[in-house]
Amino acid sequence: MPLKLYNTRTRTVEEFVPLRERDVRIYVCGLTPSAQAHLGHARSFLFFDVLRRYLAHRGYRVTYVQNVTDIDDRSIKAGIETGQDYHAIVEFFYAEFKESMRKLGVLEYDSEPYATKYIGEIQQMIRELAQSGHAYVTRDGMYYRVSTFGNYGRLANRNIADLEAGSRVEVDEQKEDPLDFALWKFAKPGEPRWPFEPYGDGRPGWHIECSAMARALLDPAGAKPTDMQLYMGMSAHAAVVKTDGKVFAHIHPAGTIPMANMAGMDMSAAPESEVSFPFGFPSAGSYRIFVQMKHGSVIETGAFDLLVR
Repeated sequence: MPLKLYNTRTRTVEEFVPLRERDVRIYVCGLTPSAQAHLGHARSFLFFDVLRRYLAHRGYRVTYVQNVTDIDDRSIKAGIETGQDYHAIVEFFYAEFKESMRKLGVLEYDSEPYATKYIGEIQQMIRELAQSGHAYVTRDGMYYRVSTFGNYGRLANRNIADLEAGSRVEVDEQKEDPLDFALWKFAKPGEPRWPFEPYGDGRPGWHIECSAMARALLDPAGAKPTDMQLYMGMSAHAAVVKTDGKVFAHIHPAGTIPMANMAGMDMSAAPESEVSFPFGFPSAGSYRIFVQMKHGSVIETGAFDLLVR
C-alpha cells in the first residue's frame, strides 16, 4: 500500500516517491528558545516524531535535522532585561525543552544545528540573494525583496496582497515594502555581532537560518535545494531560497499548525500550558496518546491525516 502525504505546496494528497531510493531527508524548523516551551510546541514536534518513526517503519532511511534558532530579538531582549548573556538564556530553556521531549519519547535528532554555528553559510546565502536582486541594503540591515518572488505566501495559501506586516515581519519605514523581512540586522550597541564584508557587522534576521542550514546539512555534495525531500517550517523560510530559481523542497507536509485550543484556551498564550502536562494529563505518555488521536472539536486540526490510509 503506497504512502500518501498531504503536500502544502500543491494542496493535494500525493503518493510519496523518494527522490533517492529508500532515502528520505527531513528538515524541521525547530525551537527558538527564549522562553518556556508550551503544549503547542509539544504537539508540533510529536507530529514530526510520528512521521519520522512511520517512515522508518516503512523501511526508509531517514535523516532528520531539527535546528535551534539560538539568536533572535527575544533572546537578546531577555538577556538585556535580566543582565544575563543571551546564550545562557537560550541554553537554559533549550535544555528544559529537550528534557520535555525526552519524557514524551521523541527520538534524538540526527543533526541539531545551532544558527550561530552557521553564520558563514547564512552570509553566503544572503550574498547570493543580493547579487540576484532578491535582497537589498538599508541603514539598519539587509532585507528580502518579497515582490521578486511571485509565489511568496504559497505555503500558507495566501496572496501577497492579503498578507500584513507586523507578524514576525517588522514594520519599518526604511523598507521598500512592509512585507520585506530582515535577512541581516546591522549591529547595535550591546548586541552580539559577526563581521560581514562588504555589508557590515551584525547578526542574522529571523527568516534566513533554516534555509541556509538545510542547504548545508542536507545537500553536502553541493546538490541543488530541490534534492531535499521534506521541509517542515514557516513559509518564509522556504520562500527565501531563490538562490537558484527552483523549488526549495519536494514536499512540505502540514505539521506546524499549533494545537488550536483546549476548552477554549489559546495554548501559546496560557501560562498554564507550559510543557508540564496539566489539564488532567497524568503523564507525558498520556499526552502523547492524546495528540495522536482525533478529538473532534477539541483539536481542530486534521494534521495527523498526513499519514493517509
